[in-house]
Amino acid sequence: MNKNITVVLVLVLAAPCSSRSQDGAYVPPPMDPTRKVSRQVCTRIIHMDGGNLMCIEFTEAQRRAEQEAREAAERECRRLAQERLDGRALLVSFVDNYGKVEENKGIAGQITTFLSKARKVEPCPPANSTPQLSRTDNQLAKPR
Repeated sequence: MNKNITVVLVLVLAAPCSSRSQDGAYVPPPMDPTRKVSRQVCTRIIHMDGGNLMCIEFTEAQRRAEQEAREAAERECRRLAQERLDGRALLVSFVDNYGKVEENKGIAGQITTFLSKARKVEPCPPANSTPQLSRTDNQLAKPR
């Protein structure tokens, strides 16, 4: 019985020593090379898609390019929204101007039905918006 207790004590006392360096700092175990590594900008919303998290930082040039891409996407989104509005205005104009003509009544009715349907319009995201971690997200992202 004494031998069993001694062996357990030695194992319990030796275990913490194996994860500390000589200066007492914690040394994590080596990463499993087969485990997925998720490289993400950690100042933004972190997508928990499994694996180890590797934080990266963008250079000034990368941030500038990303801002330019957001601005271009916003311009394209606004252009498409305006194109849809112009198309609807053209259809309304057609119905108003030509819908009473006998040969146009059928199509004018279909256009009116189309125009009366509710539209799913998603607003364009502002170009200067950079997804940031909220306080809750930041607390969840901190290592424990």
